[in-house]
Amino acid sequence: MSKSEPAWDTPAHLVGLSCTNWKRRTGVEMRGTLAECIQRWLSLPPHQQQNCSLSHDAGPGHWGPGSIRAYVAAHGLPPQMAPVTPEQLENMIEKPSLAATPPDEAQVRGSASVRRGS
Repeated sequence: MSKSEPAWDTPAHLVGLSCTNWKRRTGVEMRGTLAECIQRWLSLPPHQQQNCSLSHDAGPGHWGPGSIRAYVAAHGLPPQMAPVTPEQLENMIEKPSLAATPPDEAQVRGSASVRRGS
């Protein structure tokens, strides 16, 4: 790994996790090694992965979902995770499709009255 790329044991900070206790707002961040944080991020559903960013002590800035996926694609899974086939790895880091669903007829009719101001 180059100097700009962190090792798996580099301290890291994952933020944007879903809240585990809404009254105390706990569980929205995780501190640990880069390997632990990436393992946690990979365990999230795609819609929650999109809300997370990762920072590490090896360099400035934050990694978004695309950067985390690129790191895993280049370096493989964290060492503590079970080995997987290249196809399984590709499925784990595949960007989810965000295809928009077309509006139904009721939505179209409702929006027409709002646009006309009636």
